[in-house]
Amino acid sequence: MKFYTEIIQVYSQKINFYTALLIFFVIPIYTWWLPFIINFWILTWLLQGNFKANFKSGINTKILFTYLAYFGFLALSLLWSSNLKNGYTTFETQLCFVIAPVLFYASNKIYIEKKQWFLYSFIGGSVVSGIFLLGRAFYRAITFTNGVFSFNPIVDGVWEKRNVFFSTEFSFLEHPTYLSMYFLISLLLLLFFRASSFSKQKKYISTVLIIFMGILFFLLSSRSSYILILILLVAAFFRFTIRVKIGIFAFIILFLGLMIFFQYFDVGFRGLTFNDSKSGEINMNIIDKLKKGITLEDIKNSDPRITIWGNAAEIIKQNPIFGVGVGDVKNELVKTYTKNNERWAVDKKFGAHNQYLETMVGQGIVGFVLLMLFVCLSFYVAFTKKNSVWILVLVVITFYMFFESMLNSFAGVVFITMFGSFFSFIRNQNIIFLNTSKVET
Repeated sequence: MKFYTEIIQVYSQKINFYTALLIFFVIPIYTWWLPFIINFWILTWLLQGNFKANFKSGINTKILFTYLAYFGFLALSLLWSSNLKNGYTTFETQLCFVIAPVLFYASNKIYIEKKQWFLYSFIGGSVVSGIFLLGRAFYRAITFTNGVFSFNPIVDGVWEKRNVFFSTEFSFLEHPTYLSMYFLISLLLLLFFRASSFSKQKKYISTVLIIFMGILFFLLSSRSSYILILILLVAAFFRFTIRVKIGIFAFIILFLGLMIFFQYFDVGFRGLTFNDSKSGEINMNIIDKLKKGITLEDIKNSDPRITIWGNAAEIIKQNPIFGVGVGDVKNELVKTYTKNNERWAVDKKFGAHNQYLETMVGQGIVGFVLLMLFVCLSFYVAFTKKNSVWILVLVVITFYMFFESMLNSFAGVVFITMFGSFFSFIRNQNIIFLNTSKVET
């Protein structure tokens, strides 16, 4: 009997590890497959046993407590929520704040031995996702009529004609902002892998994939992503001015040049025209608008988030300490939109589109402090371990949280908790990139 138990445990450990890899692979492809895979991941973790030893070997316990504290207070806020249906939905969405950190904290030794496979899996999933999106776009754009080949990427949109290779027309399985984040993380990981590789073949493959990810990132046309990549490029310029190779500067100049080119010659995809986001009316090319001058009202009308953030701030002022409760966030926002005659926001029932504000609306200052405790402690440990990759991933995540309520979507929660747990609780990650920093013991 003991023999069979040991066999079950050994195979459960292997299956548990490969199931975790599958989660990383599927994240950039199709989020709706993930609940089934995560449930199976939990089952294999339970079957492998050896919990006491696994928990004893865990590291960064304080970060684990920040995950649990944030989720615990979110669950507690159900007590002062009137809309329990919405509250339970959000509760279920954020269950990964418990599942991912606990399973990584008490993971088996295979996770440590093959840690780099997690990053390879995510990059592989991003590549598959990109190939599928490009294939679909070409399929929509290419037609054969009476033996005549034609290529027409333009389709009718809600307010204007759209290009099947850009923005929401290109990204149909997931929001462009989330896919932009996935491709950007993959691009950054590939840059690190290329820099740490001594094999010419691996460098060539990495270079090709970096270019591919850069193209996908550009096609998604996420304005918040453009802002972030510019910040990262400027930071990289100052960080590596002395010892960077000229090829990287050429890549930066080419990237910026392409952005300016497409901004100037309006090709009809989102973000290249200055439009009223509430009515959809196209005013003019953004270059022409810059020449004539942009007013504060223009900026407010160009992105609904600015108006939404103002409405969220009103709710926070009325419920500063504990918030309105996790179940009432959407209801209270809609009430405020109605009061302020923001009909367009009422019709679409917009969330706060900012995770920090969304948390303060739902869980008040207490919830916000717990969220920031999780973020700041993660940054502190990443800097302490001199883990540059983890630092960059945290920068990307915290930046995107300014523009999206990432913890209100399953895609955002799974991505943040899986990556955060991997970097927080798996030992000796610096050796993945041949870093000579201190090894964890």
